[in-house]
Amino acid sequence: MVNEEALRARFDVIAIEGEGILLDRERGSVIRLNRTACDIWTAILVGQSIAGASRELARRFELTPDRAARDVALAIDQIPDSPRTPSTDPWRWEAVASGYAFFEGPRLLCQIDGSGSSLRLAGGVRPTEAEARGYLKSVAPKLLSLRGVFLLHASAVEIDGKLLVFSGRSGAGKTTSARAFALAGARLVCEDLLVIAPATSPSEPRAVIGGEAVILAWIFEQAAQLGRARETTISCAALDRCIDGPTRSITEILLVDANRRAGQQIHRDELARPDALVALIESAFFASPDARAWRARFVQLHDLVAGLVTSRVTMPGDLATLDSAARAYRQMATTAS
Repeated sequence: MVNEEALRARFDVIAIEGEGILLDRERGSVIRLNRTACDIWTAILVGQSIAGASRELARRFELTPDRAARDVALAIDQIPDSPRTPSTDPWRWEAVASGYAFFEGPRLLCQIDGSGSSLRLAGGVRPTEAEARGYLKSVAPKLLSLRGVFLLHASAVEIDGKLLVFSGRSGAGKTTSARAFALAGARLVCEDLLVIAPATSPSEPRAVIGGEAVILAWIFEQAAQLGRARETTISCAALDRCIDGPTRSITEILLVDANRRAGQQIHRDELARPDALVALIESAFFASPDARAWRARFVQLHDLVAGLVTSRVTMPGDLATLDSAARAYRQMATTAS
């Protein structure tokens, strides 16, 4: 027997270009769905029973009841039941009654309220200024996500008034890639945190070019306060200034990977939008396991990839060749514009 309410509590689905993406809020992972599976999951998650979804599938595609029931069962059975792989990251969040608790290993460092309004150090935690900067750098994306600010874990450069974005896992080469383009004449906009501007046109996603600088300034200012042990609670309201200021449109997102290093040039493989959405999930900072919060951020990410090109890239492995390839790529981008 399948617990339908448990499925609704754990999963969310969004349709994109005739297919679907199933979001597992429990594990923070996503699964590609074909059109039929997307229809099945959509029906179940909006409240239809599994039996009802089977009957609707049989009606729409003129299937026998047994065949439709098997198709529905297969759509559900493709979801893995194995436990989540333990994270090797020493930092972790845990939901608590008042909001969220932030740990380094087993040690509680601080707590934040559910809206990201304030941060309070745990009892006995008295960090040095340098330690506080490390804590706040890890905490800031969570705070901003709770405050409704959309971030990507990405670097970016400005070329002829538009942004080229580099995204990928930690250690993939985002910062190195952006710096190579900066040496080639592009303007370095950010190295780690890209602040997506509030949407004005889904067809032209934009980012705040000074957003990361505001976040870093807040981190340094608050770390100095915590390091002096004058306060154990700080306000996070000033973080909202990261969405103020000039914006630039994003032309393309390049997905970099430490394992894709070869050749003398930058080679792109454009992704279909469902693949781009799956690939960028890890780069977006989600706020909480709450269904509405996940859905809102998932829709923002969907709108982002719908409005631009996302490509996996293969880049040269050594810095000298990467610098040369960046100059060639920048020249090509300038000529195309």
